[in-house]
Parts: sequence; C-alpha cells; structure tokens
Amino acid sequence: MAENKWREELDIFRKIKPCIVLEGNVFDRFHYEKDPAQRMRELSSYILRFLSDAGYDIISYYDDASGFYGDGYGDDIAKFEALCHNVPSVRIQNDRIPCAFSDDNSSIGEILSSVLGQTHQAVAVIMDMASRYIVSPDNMSKCEVNAYANMMRALRQAQDVQVNGDYTKNIVILLVNKVNDLPVWFYLDNPDVKTIHVSTPDSSERMEFISGDNLRNFFDSSVWNEDISSFEGDGQAQLIKLQKRFVGLTEGFTYSDLVGMRKLCINEKYRIAQLPSVAEFYRYGVRENKWAKISGKTIRSLEDSLHSRVLGQDHAISKVMRTVKRSVVLKGNGNRPRGVLFFAGPTGTGKTETAKALAEYIFGDVSCCIRFDMSEYRQDHSDQKLLGAPPGYIGYEAGGQLTNAVRNNPFSIILFDEIEKAHPSILDKFLQILDDGRLTDGQGNTVYFSESIIIFTSNKGIIEEVEERSPNGIVRIVNRQLLDPKKNSTKEVEDAVTASIKNYFKFTLSRPEILNRIGENNIVVYDFIREKIATQILDKEIGEQLKTLENDREDHIELAPEAKLFLLSKATEDATLENGGRGIKNLVFSSLLTPLAAYIADNDISEGANIRVKRIRYDGNGDPVVDAEVLR
Repeated sequence: MAENKWREELDIFRKIKPCIVLEGNVFDRFHYEKDPAQRMRELSSYILRFLSDAGYDIISYYDDASGFYGDGYGDDIAKFEALCHNVPSVRIQNDRIPCAFSDDNSSIGEILSSVLGQTHQAVAVIMDMASRYIVSPDNMSKCEVNAYANMMRALRQAQDVQVNGDYTKNIVILLVNKVNDLPVWFYLDNPDVKTIHVSTPDSSERMEFISGDNLRNFFDSSVWNEDISSFEGDGQAQLIKLQKRFVGLTEGFTYSDLVGMRKLCINEKYRIAQLPSVAEFYRYGVRENKWAKISGKTIRSLEDSLHSRVLGQDHAISKVMRTVKRSVVLKGNGNRPRGVLFFAGPTGTGKTETAKALAEYIFGDVSCCIRFDMSEYRQDHSDQKLLGAPPGYIGYEAGGQLTNAVRNNPFSIILFDEIEKAHPSILDKFLQILDDGRLTDGQGNTVYFSESIIIFTSNKGIIEEVEERSPNGIVRIVNRQLLDPKKNSTKEVEDAVTASIKNYFKFTLSRPEILNRIGENNIVVYDFIREKIATQILDKEIGEQLKTLENDREDHIELAPEAKLFLLSKATEDATLENGGRGIKNLVFSSLLTPLAAYIADNDISEGANIRVKRIRYDGNGDPVVDAEVLR
C-alpha cells in the first residue's frame, strides 16, 4: 500500500541517511494508525508523531517565513535552542527561532551543524514548504547557493545517536512538491540524501476507504438506514460493483479528496446507488452525466444520421457504432476514455464529419467536438502548447490548449487530426491519456478523460510525404498517392491502410505499445469516394447549397439536365475525387453557387424569383458561368 511503502522507507533510511527528501503527495492529509482520535494529519504533523514514537528526543519544524519552531505542546524549541549555544544569532522570539533561509546573515548552516553534529540527543528537523525557499533551482543567487552548500556541509557532520538500544541518524527531512524544486547538485549523487516518493492512495487503499464501517460513514444516517437493506443478500454483488466503480473513478485522488467526497456525500444526501456519481461531481463539478441520458432511440438516430451524412462508408460507420454502443453500456472503465477510435483513409471521406455527428448526438452540441490539427505540433517542444509551459516560462499562466479544453468540457469528442504529423515525443502524452486517462498540465493541475471519446485520424497508407528536388536543386516536400480508387478495391484499401498504420507504430516509431493502447480493432478505414457515391454526394450538396440560397432570398432554383450533367462530369474527375466529398462540395460552390450569385447580381433579379439554370460553361478566362432564365 502506498502510505505504508513510503513510511517503511522513511523508517529504514532515518537510520542511514542524514537527509531525506519526501516529494510528491506532500500536501495531503494522512491517518496515523496509532492515533486514538482517528483524525487526519498534515504530513509534517504525521512525521512528527512518527519520529516521536521512534524515540527522537527533539523534533523541530522549519520554514523560510517562520524559522525553527515546535508543535506548540512541548518544550522542544527550548531544547533545540540549547543545542545551538555556540551560534550567537539564535534567540527564541514568540516561541520561534527566526532564521531566513538564504539572506546575507543566514545562520541555517551553523544551526544545522550544531544540532546534527551532537550525540547527546536524537534530533530531527522537518523542513516544510521546501519547494519555496528559492525562486528557481536553475537561477540561484549567491546567497541561495551558500545556504544549500552550508546545508550539505552540515549533513556531513550528522552523527548517529543511540535510541531505545538502537542507533538512528540526526536527520533533516525536506518536504517538496517535486525533487527538482531543489538544486540538482544538492540531491543528485549525494550519498547523504535519500529521496522518497509519497504516492496518492492506491486502489486497495481507496477500496478500504469505502469498505466496512468506512462505507457507512460516507452517507447520511437516514439515507444509510433507508438504502442498506436493498444491498444485503443478493444485493451485495451490486454494492461491490458500485465500490469498484468508485475506486476506478478516484484514481490519482488524495486522501483529502476522499474526505472531501465523504463530506459532499453526507451534505447532499447522496443515495448509496449514487456512490460513483459523487466522484464524478467532485471531479467535474457538474451533476448531469450526459452519458446517462443516452437512450436506445438516441443511438438509432445517430446511426441513421451517420448513414445519411457520411455516404459510402457503411462498413466504417458500423465499426464506429460498435464502439459507441460499448461506450454507452460499459461504464466501469476507470479513468480511461469511454472510447478510442482511429480513423484512417483518404481526405474528404467523412472522418471529421463522423466526429461532429458523434458530438452532436451524444453530447447535444457539435461544439463538443474539440479538434487539434497535429500538423501544428511538429516540434519537440510542442507538448507545451498542449499541456502548458512549465513554471517560469512564457505562457505558463495560460495553461495548455488540450488540458484547458478538457477541463472546461470533460464530456466531449477529442479529435487529433493527422496524428502522424505530430512530433514523436507528443505520442508519449497520448500513451498516458489512453493508459491512465489523465494528464497534468504545467501548473500541476490534473485533467481526466474518462468521459470523453478520443479519435485519431490519419492518411497513412493513402499518401506519403517525399522529398522532390527541382532542376535548380531546391528540395521540397510533396505528397505522393499510394493507392488509386480505380485500381484498388475497398478490401485492398482497408488491408493496405491497416498494414501501413501497424508498420508505422511498430517499425517507424518503434512504439507498438501505443498501437496496443489504441487497439487494432479500433482502426476504422474509410474508403475512397467512388463514382457511384460521388453522384449521391453531388445530389446532396446541390440540394443543400441551393436550399441555402433559397432560404436567404426566398428564390426557387431549378437545375436543367444539361447543367446537372456538367457538374456530374466534373464531380467524377480524378482531380475532384482526390479531395473526396470536400472536393465535390467545393465544386458545387465554385461552379454553381458562385456563378449563379453573379448572374443574380448582374441582372438585378429581385428576391423571390423563379430561376432556371439551363447550363454551366466556362468563359474566355476559364471561369464557370451560368446561362439561366427567370421564369415568370
């Protein structure tokens, strides 16, 4: 268990090392098992009680603002002062010994040398808030360097002291957020310093927190008395499922968080069956779980909408819907995302449109589709844009684009477009998202992905970037088409694209573990827009574009067969189909809507007219124009 592990290490190394750095979950509160009051203690108070029980005679706290001080109950600070009789500046003032860490007159080194170097009494100094003694470990003033150098000198003088028939070290314990808040040269390869990580409660500890009598303490007494009978006997299995779901949702939470959730549960009179909802509300600050509102009717409507909005991709949509249905039904996925999909295939085939449709139907708003163009993250430092800059760097206050977006809207579709264009180092972040379901930004805030669907898109296997050298020696990057809709069948496209993606992760990146987290079964391959489907998309786009014009002006637009035939011939050309449905949409806009608008403007046609487009042709400049007439 996490707490026992670090406590066990502390008990072992207090006898060996004069300096122990405790880093990680140092702001949490902990239950000291020998405390009859069963209260939660701050880490500094916990350590004081632990060291006192271990036989230490004098234990002093220290922080930069207050200096050295005791716990307020004994005379430790007076005993501590007596050990510093050879340091002239030591004086007790208001039960404290003032001592700034790194000013010109700092006596921190002398004081520590005095108390650590004697053998009469076992002494421990707990240095609280040690991450805040200096501004930056990478840009230290001379006074700050001297303070740490004097501490190192004092540690070398630390003596063994006999306690209860055994020997222990006079020790200094530093409590820091992260060990690299200290200067590297102070702790790295320093035989006098041991670093111990204080973890958040592991799954077994979190389960213990809501088991037995502890579970009863989670609920208002009236709620408990009303609900518990339904979870006895055959209902016991359901109660265990609720507890396991709660444990999964609280991965990475501190003891303080668990205590806070217990208070929330009691104050808001949550029912026992709502135990997982307490964690969701505590994490996201919203009561409404959008997943819980999805009905079978919603799923059927989504599937029908996808088939009508994304034409020619029935096989891909079927795979998408399997993931969606699993995401709705299977709730106990811990912190990991509700679903993961990898959309691959040619451009303009409906990958982004599918993601938007999922956001609209599952979460009620297309704006819940959060898109990141990964071509903007090609540099090795691009992860700072996603997660936020570290402390001291420009942009630190703004946070990260990804972490901010998920924190503001945890119920969302997160679309990482053209993932292969991102710098490989960023893929490590995706590994953490897919595995742990959480990310910590540059400010130290953690966001969770447990209510989102993650979608990656890629053109791997369809196009590849190659270098092309011009006759004058200039090198540029161009895209080369690897597959041809006229030569490769739908099955050949799917096999080739899937194989290319696997090879990319396994051999090009040498990161098969990322593909394993995504899941090969979650690769969804979109086919080329072939001629038959191009006709359907053309009809759909003509209808939508003309409807927009008719709504704006209340006109009625009629398309003659010759005009439609012109559009159809252009829609099925290779140059158009290379851009898929997006190419057909652009064709309708440029070859029908734009010249029609010009015709209406040039002829000063009033709103509400009945216009017949007889044909579309190119003028002398190669621009499309319409021959039309107004029907009276």
